[in-house]
Amino acid sequence: FSVLVPRSTRYSGVVEKLTAFEHPLLQRLRFVTAYEGESTGADRRSLTFRAVIGDAARTLVDADTNAFRAAFEKHLADCGFEIKR
Repeated sequence: FSVLVPRSTRYSGVVEKLTAFEHPLLQRLRFVTAYEGESTGADRRSLTFRAVIGDAARTLVDADTNAFRAAFEKHLADCGFEIKR
């Protein structure tokens, strides 16, 4: 997941908001990379995170991953982050 944030936004503030997200399938959320350039705009940067999901009791199906994605994207939007597509 990549989110666009104002350049003035501190990384620790972003992480604090992301780690507040709880979901039964979420096992780990890790920072991948940051990017600033023409495609993000002059006053924004893109932060990319990788979510690892799973369930020890069963194999996930498409509905599981789709439900996780929808819930996480809603959380990102509720935090005021724009999702980079």
